[in-house]
Amino acid sequence: MLKHILLLTLVISGFSLINTGCKNNVANTQSALTSYVNPFIGTGNKGNTFPGASVPNGMTYIAPHNTREKGWTGSRYFYDNNYFYGFANTNLSGVGCGDFANLNLMPTTGYLSNDYHKNRSHYSNELALPGYYKVLLDDYGITAEVTATKRTTLSRYIIPKGEKQLNVIIDVTEGLSESRGAFVKKVSDTRVIGFNKAGGFCNCNNQYTLYFVIETQTPFTQFGTWNHREMHHGSSIEEGSSIGAYLQFNELEQKPVLLKVGISYVSIENAIENLETEQAGWDFESIREEANNLWNERLSAIEVKGGSHDDKVKFYTALFHALIHPNIIDDVNGEYPAMMSNEIKNTHGERHQYTVFSLWDTYRTLHPLLTLAYPDIQTDILKTMADMAQTTGQLPFWELGADETYVMNGDPAPIVVLDSYVKGLTSFDTTATLQAMLNIAMDTNNNPVRPMQGYYAKYGFLPYDDCGPDDEWGKPRMVSECLEYAYGDWAVSEFARLMGKTSEAGFLQKRAKNAYKHYYDADTGFFRPKYTDDTWFSPFTPHSWQGSWSNPGFVEGNSWQYSFFVPYDPQGLIALHGGEKAFTQKLQRCFDEKNFTIDNEPDINYPYLFNYIDGQAHRTQKITRHLIEQEFGTDHNGLPGNDDAGTISAWLAFSMMGIYPDCAGTDYYQITSPVFDEITIHLDTDYYSGEEFSILTQHKTPGSVVIDSMILNNQPLQKPMLYHSDIVKGGTLKLMLK
Repeated sequence: MLKHILLLTLVISGFSLINTGCKNNVANTQSALTSYVNPFIGTGNKGNTFPGASVPNGMTYIAPHNTREKGWTGSRYFYDNNYFYGFANTNLSGVGCGDFANLNLMPTTGYLSNDYHKNRSHYSNELALPGYYKVLLDDYGITAEVTATKRTTLSRYIIPKGEKQLNVIIDVTEGLSESRGAFVKKVSDTRVIGFNKAGGFCNCNNQYTLYFVIETQTPFTQFGTWNHREMHHGSSIEEGSSIGAYLQFNELEQKPVLLKVGISYVSIENAIENLETEQAGWDFESIREEANNLWNERLSAIEVKGGSHDDKVKFYTALFHALIHPNIIDDVNGEYPAMMSNEIKNTHGERHQYTVFSLWDTYRTLHPLLTLAYPDIQTDILKTMADMAQTTGQLPFWELGADETYVMNGDPAPIVVLDSYVKGLTSFDTTATLQAMLNIAMDTNNNPVRPMQGYYAKYGFLPYDDCGPDDEWGKPRMVSECLEYAYGDWAVSEFARLMGKTSEAGFLQKRAKNAYKHYYDADTGFFRPKYTDDTWFSPFTPHSWQGSWSNPGFVEGNSWQYSFFVPYDPQGLIALHGGEKAFTQKLQRCFDEKNFTIDNEPDINYPYLFNYIDGQAHRTQKITRHLIEQEFGTDHNGLPGNDDAGTISAWLAFSMMGIYPDCAGTDYYQITSPVFDEITIHLDTDYYSGEEFSILTQHKTPGSVVIDSMILNNQPLQKPMLYHSDIVKGGTLKLMLK
């Protein structure tokens, strides 16, 4: 049987849709924007996405697992793998380290086993759409379907004709981080409850507890548990760090088995309340339709016309991936776990509390996209961050499950806050937020957010011979770390200035403007590690990166990928490189010699730096279009690498629209040539004064990507720059391409 469906016609929300999520096929339709989404994009080429069921920014993400490998991966699904191992009810999208992937459900028939090697199945006929996933388990003949609400999932299993028994294997402690203790209990012939304490993102010490309730429509005839693979038939309760349970259903005669899961990060009682509130009945099609409607509503914030069908698939799948994280962690009663404590707090229904903040990645593109197109989400995120500041005295760094991992470098949260604030999202506790920023930036000692802050405060930069230990947190990353600290300093200084803290603002602004200059070596033209006596680290090569740690002084890149990374001071950077001509030539070399990479964050704003040089914006336009066409696609390899919680997808969405926030924390976007003839951003009038902003593109020559003229609301635009205020009051930008 074919593993990949080639064509399947569905009826969703009253529309006749030709599936865009069938592997190897994307068909044309104008019925609903969800029909352009292919959830398989990014499931190959280390994109680490998954083709599961969810609603936008939901708590639950139920996804198929076709591997049991752990280690340095954020996914349990890889497109080309051959075995199905079950559905997990929580998953991370596009990240580079493993966590979540909890509460695995595996339907089987015949012999009952808790050995995943024996339970696994070949699979075929996969179908994925926003809010829905379907697969045939070939070894059992089971058709399995899943859908989701915000905090619950719903599965439907159909056994083959002639089969009367179904097993559902519940692996309570399965996940991409180790269990620290779990519990499962049968409370009736249709309900199971439990929890799992887990955590360990990137080998860190973060912890969370996932509470759950499982409910079945059909009473199960047998229930048992296991502990470290030892079966306990007839047992109704189990505790330990490697436990699970099984359900058996008999005399089914092809009657579907429906199974609901509710989760909570607060309590089993809240998991039950979440389930009973969001899924009172057993109408699979209704839940699936509502999930599709929620996705379509969010995707409709930006509508495009023109371009090819593949362009629309790229664009709307990018929006889809950008609306997965951060995700809510509050229950239907408003309760949520406070950051880095066991305290239970409550939103009282006034907002959502969010989790999964991959901020070193997402500050660059994802949060600016949310601020522009989804300000309601971003406002709740700002309030979440302010709540974390009140609770801990610091802003989140790489937060997961209401705990901190401190993964990656820099100080990214202030950049997110500043970017939203200068664009008009101001309804959050600015006092607590600013104090948390200053707690870190003005510290004279090392701290968890800035582990090299003491050295930075002492020298104003991080010298190679006095910046910390000779391990992954010290010398191997000191240039990268300092450049990110400086960007954070700039963001804190700007926010402090807006809050009237002029003294702190002046100090941090000066440090930010000076820090990066310490590393510029005029002889080589690159940022380079330096000693306290102003001599240069040797040997030095700007392009030796073959992994995160192989280029001394840099992390997640090399000197090529950091030597233009001063987003907040482009004019100072240009002057440092010898002026506009020299800067242009050097930047172009980065692309010509293939030292630019779109699959990692430090240099993703590089294509837009040509816009700062008069007469050179055409380079930005040509490079961005080349990247869109060559680095992104519509199949499983359609992302150039890890999506990093939607960061790379947000880069694609912005670039296809023709605007890009090259310096998060400012109130402007760089302009490039859009892929589409017409783009309409439907503005949220609860936050912005305008109703919609349109970008219209005309071509003098078919296929041209170079902008000849720009007209904003009937007035010529001289520079390829668009202010946020011009967008959100509504209007039209007209671009004529040569």
